[in-house]
Amino acid sequence: MCIIWIRKLTETLFIDIGKAIVVRKSAMTASAVEIALALAKEKFGSTLTIKGARHLKTRLLRWLPKKSGYLFHQ
Repeated sequence: MCIIWIRKLTETLFIDIGKAIVVRKSAMTASAVEIALALAKEKFGSTLTIKGARHLKTRLLRWLPKKSGYLFHQ
């Protein structure tokens, strides 16, 4: 089963493919990533593996350490 989260009919934010939650590059905003991480934390637990290009991980680390409840290890 695949669940797709959309903001508008023409814009997919992220896709829950069962074993992973995939955030689309075109929707890489702090709010979309925060929602995807909250879903992942609820679904998979508090330890998550973030995969992707280095510049996308860097952007993620810049956005979310300010949010409570997230602890990052590199």
